[in-house]
Amino acid sequence: MQVTPVTFFSNSSNQQNPVFPIIATGGQVIIFRSGSNFYKSHTFTTGSNTFSVLTGSIPNTQLLIIAGGGGGGNATAVLGGLYAGGGGGGAGGAIYSGSYSLTTGSYTLVVGNGGASGSNGSNSTGFSLTAIGGGRGANTIGNPPSQPGSAGAAGGSGGGSIGSFGGAV
Repeated sequence: MQVTPVTFFSNSSNQQNPVFPIIATGGQVIIFRSGSNFYKSHTFTTGSNTFSVLTGSIPNTQLLIIAGGGGGGNATAVLGGLYAGGGGGGAGGAIYSGSYSLTTGSYTLVVGNGGASGSNGSNSTGFSLTAIGGGRGANTIGNPPSQPGSAGAAGGSGGGSIGSFGGAV
């Protein structure tokens, strides 16, 4: 499974019984402690989702949006039983905000998938922000150097170039 979280934190300093005055729903909810503070996170890992703030506002939300990574490039057998490897797919782009303000309401979040072989990763979106999917890796198409193949694609992080010739196929 492609894990691409969108995470929100709200703080509570009561160590005996953490109280979160903001009521929010959606995603996988985890409460954890860091130092003397407790935090609540909402994590979304796939598809289209709704995050809802039911009461209050969250003035200093930390959010992380990560797009799907690009698929690796395709390898092709070439003359003499050798092969050239396809390039690695690029990482999905990431957006981080340590002080995003959320108000009462519902927010649509879309988590981008990783790309299939030879394809870019999908964008992840939410809160009018878009993290760009990773670029696909380069494909080999023939007998380098006369037919070197395609370049890796641009994306959140660009895809890698083709590999060297290797052993027999």
